[in-house]
Amino acid sequence: MVEAFPLDQAEVAYARRLREFTGREWRALRSASGRVDMAESVGNWVPSIELDDGSWQMSYAVLSSEAEDFMRTLDQLGLQIPYDWSAWEAGRTLAEHPDMLEAATPAEAAMVIFAIWRSDRFVEGELLEAFENGLIQRAVRRVLAAEVADD
Repeated sequence: MVEAFPLDQAEVAYARRLREFTGREWRALRSASGRVDMAESVGNWVPSIELDDGSWQMSYAVLSSEAEDFMRTLDQLGLQIPYDWSAWEAGRTLAEHPDMLEAATPAEAAMVIFAIWRSDRFVEGELLEAFENGLIQRAVRRVLAAEVADD
């Protein structure tokens, strides 16, 4: 199991990883983000259904292939850096007031994406909702602001 960064060190870890990105990695992130922006849908809810035995299969969220690919790209790029996201009050504020992302650091924006990603494991549909309301897209645009020219 990977050790989680203490909250006071998480932003530094994200900023360090973003500084290490190569031009190829920035292009991969930009491309995956662009595919989400161009997608007709970012996903949907599969409705509850009653099964033959009388039990119910609860509804669940399914991301589009573009959104799934985007999340896979983040993972491949090493942007799933564990930290105590549930204790990060500033992140909760950024998620509730996405216009504040413009003033956030790119590392904080990446941390917001990770927090939503992790939250989705506990609250079905959090990630889908964040794609649908544009929070993920806003956050990744802020992350992309950290891109530097690759000489």
